[in-house]
Amino acid sequence: MTRNELKIIKKIGKGKSGISFLAESPIGLVVLKEMHDEFIPYYQFNKNKVELELESYDLLSKYDFHIPKLIDYDIEKDYLIKEYIEGQTVTEKLIEAPLEDDLLLKVLQLELVLKADNINIDYFPSNFVMQGNTLFYIDYEHNLYSDEWNFSNWGIYYWLNREGMTNYMRTNDLSCINTPGTGKPLLTDRLEDVRNRLIKRFCSEFC
Repeated sequence: MTRNELKIIKKIGKGKSGISFLAESPIGLVVLKEMHDEFIPYYQFNKNKVELELESYDLLSKYDFHIPKLIDYDIEKDYLIKEYIEGQTVTEKLIEAPLEDDLLLKVLQLELVLKADNINIDYFPSNFVMQGNTLFYIDYEHNLYSDEWNFSNWGIYYWLNREGMTNYMRTNDLSCINTPGTGKPLLTDRLEDVRNRLIKRFCSEFC
């Protein structure tokens, strides 16, 4: 399947590496991800972005969690086509209501599994979709593990920051959720208290 066989319906997201579109295809709805060249001050790509995503797909497919199937790609034209996962992103779910502890504990368990193999994924909540009770990681990205960029020290603050994520989705202003000039989340006493409670519960039940 090629880019020319798709009919774009709408833009559904933009990340560090590319812009994703919902599209109609001969096999139904799919996601087209077209890579961009936007400079990201806190993240460097060491090779072609499509190749990096293919490497991540091959690696993450080996784990017992859910990712969309890869349908096609073109390295020279800088795009890939993948399965569309219907459901709410975690960001959309968060805007509606605070997230349940059980969901956050599930991601902490995922972090523990990946940490054992020296892997981080991008734990930003828009990279996850809830389909019923099933959580999908819809991005193809992984990095070497780092405490600095894991879920419990980085991603969880976005999953807890309902007000900030709501304002960010409304305005596209990163200062609603990030410390200015960084890729690091805003920290408040309230977020710290909730995060610490969850980590304590997780450690008592699973560590």
